[in-house]
Amino acid sequence: NFLLEKYYHHIFTADFEIIRLIEDLGLKEKLIWLESRMGLYYDKKIHPFGTPGELLKFKHLSVLDKLRFGATVLFLKSYNNWKELEKVTATEWMRKYAGEKVCKVIWEPLLIAKFGKNYNRISMAWLWGKIKLRGSSRSKTGQKEKLGYLMGSFGLLIDQLEDEIKKNGGAVKKGEGVVNISPAPGDRIFIRTGNGEYEFDKVISTTAFPLLVRMAPGLPEAYKEKIKRIEYSSTVCVILILKNSFTYNYWENISDNSIPFGGVIEHTNFIWPSAYNNKNILYISNYLYREDELYNCSQEELLEEYSRHLKKMNPNFSKDWIEDYFIFHDEFAQPIVTTNYSQTIPDFKSPMKNLYIANMAQIYPEDRGMNYSVRLGNKIAEIVLRE
Repeated sequence: NFLLEKYYHHIFTADFEIIRLIEDLGLKEKLIWLESRMGLYYDKKIHPFGTPGELLKFKHLSVLDKLRFGATVLFLKSYNNWKELEKVTATEWMRKYAGEKVCKVIWEPLLIAKFGKNYNRISMAWLWGKIKLRGSSRSKTGQKEKLGYLMGSFGLLIDQLEDEIKKNGGAVKKGEGVVNISPAPGDRIFIRTGNGEYEFDKVISTTAFPLLVRMAPGLPEAYKEKIKRIEYSSTVCVILILKNSFTYNYWENISDNSIPFGGVIEHTNFIWPSAYNNKNILYISNYLYREDELYNCSQEELLEEYSRHLKKMNPNFSKDWIEDYFIFHDEFAQPIVTTNYSQTIPDFKSPMKNLYIANMAQIYPEDRGMNYSVRLGNKIAEIVLRE
């Protein structure tokens, strides 16, 4: 047996907050940095697409397109005025500066894979954040990318945090879904779970905004209407345990919207298979919406549909390769980061006194991720302790 994340995880060399937390918790020796390989599935073929040299060999863009692609990426890596970028959509900006072909081949499929029907509404500030962070993980020559992973899974980090909380007199209640959050006498906060009732001086809610509205019906209607304006896409993440390796790369983006998922991540092309009983582990990433058919179909139907498209990408693939599989759903996986998103983000303090809010929809202009969750946790802790 081995531990594995439900959703693929790695960290970047510039993820200073989570690196510091890993070190503070005594897990530094478990953190390894490895080079990764990236590919792009386009025109019925997987192309290496992780370095400038591989870009030059990519025959589906002209020399001028490649120059415009490279120039815009280099510009965005060094550009810091995201407030200007959030005024325009990513597709508008890329069409103007990178060109129509680059937008169609590279950026538009990525946005569709992440946001589906809302891809044309996404702020350029979101795409800027992705490009800037990814660039920080490369060597100075831009040739090689290094990513970090905790050997034994990032579950070690969670377990160690739990131990530290308990050592410092705290308690961790597992399996207690929160049913209700409401004011209590003396400006305290009352919480009811499926297992009991509690009162606290201060409470921090880290759930998605739609869940907060359900749990705290006593919030003012105007506030609830404001947070309801933040939209989310959902996700279905499939993990396949395979007899054979599916691809050469760690990460492959898919520039073909006839394929119903946006990327495949072969974890064991990043971390060696010997750490997982010599099994090959493939994640299939798919962002979609709660009403979509693939979100609601049976596991067998989903596996059948995905297998058909995996065979397009690798003609040698067969369902017989699959030794086991796991499927996970998250209804509120990715906030829809529209133009001028900064103006829609609610404050950390809710209208209910001593109820604070800190969730991934408030991570901006960076995209949500483990490092920025740690940063957000530090920030909200400082706010609560000051008051």
